[in-house]
Amino acid sequence: MSGKLHFIIGLFIFLLAACTSPAVQTATLPPMDGGFIQPPAGALQARRDLARQLNISPQRITIQAIESVIWQNSCLEAADPGEICQEQQIPGLIVTLRYGERTYTYHTDLEGTLIRPLRAIEEPSKQALQAVQFLAGLLGYNPEAIEILSERPTTFSDGCLEIAIAEIPCTQLPVEGQIIRLGIENHIYEFRTSTLDTNPILASVDGYLSSVPALNWSREGSTEEYCDGLKVYLNGWSVQYYCRGQASQNPGIMRLTPEQLSRLLRWFIRLQPFEFNQSSADGSQIRMTLNSLGLEEADAPTRLEISEFAANLLAPVQRGTVTPFPFP
Repeated sequence: MSGKLHFIIGLFIFLLAACTSPAVQTATLPPMDGGFIQPPAGALQARRDLARQLNISPQRITIQAIESVIWQNSCLEAADPGEICQEQQIPGLIVTLRYGERTYTYHTDLEGTLIRPLRAIEEPSKQALQAVQFLAGLLGYNPEAIEILSERPTTFSDGCLEIAIAEIPCTQLPVEGQIIRLGIENHIYEFRTSTLDTNPILASVDGYLSSVPALNWSREGSTEEYCDGLKVYLNGWSVQYYCRGQASQNPGIMRLTPEQLSRLLRWFIRLQPFEFNQSSADGSQIRMTLNSLGLEEADAPTRLEISEFAANLLAPVQRGTVTPFPFP
């Protein structure tokens, strides 16, 4: 599975210093595990620190993931019991390390001058346990095999828990909540919850943000004069357009069922990204893109299966829009 490991390094580390929202994360996917991109100093220092503790060579420790973040206090949001921390914003990293079957999490600044190992979570919160059960149900895992890498309280800047989708308005008020990171089979899943609604929302998988469409699908033409569009997100939203005879507008906004989200997530972690174009018997043209992180090439039946999945999602708005789901 080591070939599936991804470094997750934020592209905007230097821009983040100007950001004012708490613990904002931005991440993208560099090349797969193999050291093609030099890890930042903070990640290397965390690996050296762990190597000293384990009395092994740093090269035996895998840097599994790196995420950029703005810490909100001098303790990098990893204070010891009773420790007093100064409020200040520090650009830094969440570094996930792996040695053998164990995973270790560090909070660091960019240079590695400040590093804070996170202690093992002995008593997970109710929200973390809910996230474990949710992920286990989606992908058919044994909950005991899912590792809680970290959980921390935070204040989100909006009612969407900073998982913004253009078509969905968010209340612009601070919301107290938690960020929970889970690991299994060399994938890292980030969930977010709020104190108002403890149901976990998937925020990213291996750094791929759930506010970016995982599946895009469109259909045009035929005697039916189709003009349909669809965007599907890993956070469970489906945004659908019907634009025959007018500019594309009036999105239908729906929540995926757990079964639908499960299928999408399984494709996402298993398959290579691909584009798919098809001319149907009725003369319509279908275009589809799956933005995924897997290594397996999708065969023709699988591509057709995903296209049919998208078409079935679109069915409620073939002749208009659906009633929007209540907004956060």
